[in-house]
Amino acid sequence: MKKGDLVRYYKESHKGSNHPMITYEVTEYSTYELCVILEYNTWEKIATVLLKSGKSARVPANFLQIHKRSKDS
Repeated sequence: MKKGDLVRYYKESHKGSNHPMITYEVTEYSTYELCVILEYNTWEKIATVLLKSGKSARVPANFLQIHKRSKDS
C-alpha cells in the first residue's frame, strides 16, 4: 500500500469488538467504504486514510483491501 492508492475500508469488521485489533472474516455481506491512503508506514501496519466524509482516520491495515493502485505505484 502506498500514498494515493484507492482502498476498501471494511468498517463493520471491527465495530463493537471488545479489542480493536481483533480481526473478523470479511464476507460478502460486509459493508465497506472507498478511501484514499494518505500515509502508510509498514512498521506500524496502520494507514492514514481520507474517508468519504472528508475526515481522515488511522486504520489498521488488516481492515483495508486495495481496490486500485495509484499511477505512481
